[in-house]
Amino acid sequence: MPLPFLDIFLKRLPKGNGGSGARMIALGEAVAMMSREVESQVAPIYSPCERICKAILTEAEAAKKAAAGVGQGRLDKAQPQYRIGLQMQKNFAERAPAALEALTPPAKNYQSLARFHSTAVETVKTVAKISNDNRYLPYFLSDEIGAFGKRMNEIIRLADELGVYLDMKRDAVGQLETARRLEGEIRALNERLEADGKLKIEIADKRKAHEAEIASALEINRRLEKESGELKQKVESIRMQVSAERKRLTDQLSPFQRQFRKMHKRIIEKEETKALDTYIEGAEDAAIREVGRSGDHPMLRKILTGMKTALEKGDLEDDAKIRSRRLAAISDILGGSLIAPAKRAMELGRELAAEEDALSDVSRRMSGTDEARKRMEHESEQIAKIEGDERKDRERMENAFLELESLVKESTDETVKIGRASM
Repeated sequence: MPLPFLDIFLKRLPKGNGGSGARMIALGEAVAMMSREVESQVAPIYSPCERICKAILTEAEAAKKAAAGVGQGRLDKAQPQYRIGLQMQKNFAERAPAALEALTPPAKNYQSLARFHSTAVETVKTVAKISNDNRYLPYFLSDEIGAFGKRMNEIIRLADELGVYLDMKRDAVGQLETARRLEGEIRALNERLEADGKLKIEIADKRKAHEAEIASALEINRRLEKESGELKQKVESIRMQVSAERKRLTDQLSPFQRQFRKMHKRIIEKEETKALDTYIEGAEDAAIREVGRSGDHPMLRKILTGMKTALEKGDLEDDAKIRSRRLAAISDILGGSLIAPAKRAMELGRELAAEEDALSDVSRRMSGTDEARKRMEHESEQIAKIEGDERKDRERMENAFLELESLVKESTDETVKIGRASM
């Protein structure tokens, strides 16, 4: 058995590990430590608080009986305002006992006792309002109201006494409630960080898929661009050949435009007039169409045969040199000089159309990457936002851990380190 002075000395030593360093504990254990410590501090008030609560309940029962007595009291009919008194008596007798019914026995813990105290205070306020609503009752039933008031005054006194005991432990209980709030906050933040981590992985996977999609599209586009370049060169070459063949037609037909217009006035046949109009509007296209239909140009032959006759008579052209040139050119055309370039222009036109279709097909097959790039940009922004939120949540969590460690130290006088990963 230690000596008395040693017992006193040991009580002065600090609790916990004697300052040998922080002890590592789990989050739940930190709150459990505080709960045990706070419970040990609060337990001494349970007995007096229970006694007070029983006394309040006893007084409340007595107050209900007193309120019933008010309801059963006889009013003097001779008193002024007798009817008002009756109405107030009925109102009080109905409301006051009902208000006192809110008081029920509490459980043996601080929170239940605190709720009982709050209920007692609110009950007193409710009864005070009922009394104020029926303020003239003491003039009619002074003894009955006096008996009721005596019980209520005792309830007020007892509630004040209960409040004193509760106030003695309010700080300690408040620390425990703060610790539990911090624990809930830490766990909620941890769950959110885990969810954000999973979401970030999902978004990163989508971004990788879009990166692969863009890379594949660019590779395909590189091949198609090469193919497109070759086709463009081919198309340009064919266009130049078509232009050359059309120029051969133009060189032979354009000198006749003046004579074509003069012939327009001489021709009576409708079909021939219509054909002549096409040669005036576009001689090359008209020749190509005629040759395309029949392999020859019968309407042009007819027009030029008529023109030859008119030229030979001197009806179309006064200048002998021009007449001679036109007659020589007519002989060439009637001899078939237009047929080869017209046929070649048609063949090249068909080849050109096929190559242009191939070029259009290559263009359609080229993949655009704008949408994929936009999605990647959006996903990068999402990841950046999540990472920003994660930094803030980790900072909040660390602050909550530090605050909780401080509360444990303050409550238990033991220095602890809460494991960040042990949740």
